[in-house]
Amino acid sequence: MSKFLELVKDKQLINLYSKHGEYQNATQKSNVKFQFDTDLLHNSGAVYTEIGILSAEIPHSFYTVNETNNILIVDYNAVVGSVITIPYGSYNVTQLGDKIVELLETATTFSNFIAITFDTVTGKMLIQHTDIVNVTTMTFKFAGSTIASIMGLGADFVISTTKTALTYPVNLLGVNQLVIRADNIHTANYNSGTAGNSNILGVIEVTSEPQGIILFRNTSDTYSHLNSVNLNNFTISIEDENDNLLDFNNQDWSITLALLHYWRLPEIPVVSFSQIVEKERLIGNYGQTIESDEDLLLS
Repeated sequence: MSKFLELVKDKQLINLYSKHGEYQNATQKSNVKFQFDTDLLHNSGAVYTEIGILSAEIPHSFYTVNETNNILIVDYNAVVGSVITIPYGSYNVTQLGDKIVELLETATTFSNFIAITFDTVTGKMLIQHTDIVNVTTMTFKFAGSTIASIMGLGADFVISTTKTALTYPVNLLGVNQLVIRADNIHTANYNSGTAGNSNILGVIEVTSEPQGIILFRNTSDTYSHLNSVNLNNFTISIEDENDNLLDFNNQDWSITLALLHYWRLPEIPVVSFSQIVEKERLIGNYGQTIESDEDLLLS
């Protein structure tokens, strides 16, 4: 193994609790600014620095149906473009179908004219027109209906007296990933949404049920090269996979970041016992020794 000047790694933790920051989007608490009294990168002698999420505890308090996907546009009788707004919440398929029926009956002022059920084999909503006396025609409009992907609506859907399935299966999986960004922390990561470098610190899989807690530990030891020159303030944003800021409904979260500083020790020729002691002292001061660049790549 080829030898180079020794590298050492020093870890610095940054504990973030949303309650200690400045909320940028009020009770949604998914965009929080943190200010520090000192430059966190004051150790300018480091060869380079890496950054990553060491751990996180985030409440699953955001809803499946929210402000980004809760509108259904409906034409009925002579009415064009009636807006049906589904209240925010985490629904199962039966609850969602019942809520849509309730809202349609309220909008039209007629009852018992539509039935929404669920096909457990295909996973699709089944829609049926059960009373054509008061509501003679009804169409679910695809354009403008932000809830289309949740319901499985793939095009304009004319409701008939025959029970008919929507185009696609219902999708009530909700948010699958939390994308953690920092506005003032520049990394070498890439994002398909921007087709270039991004400020993503990490992506956390949503593994808990609604109203549970999402726990993350960086067991893969993944960190990113930090391109920032100084760092005394930054804003943490927590988004879904479609770049929408989440609404935590006034619940707070905590994230621990780790800065890994890599230093190159001065080469000290070892010709006496006192020089061995001095070399070990330097290594002890700087942190964990990395014997070679190859070891660094494996760490």
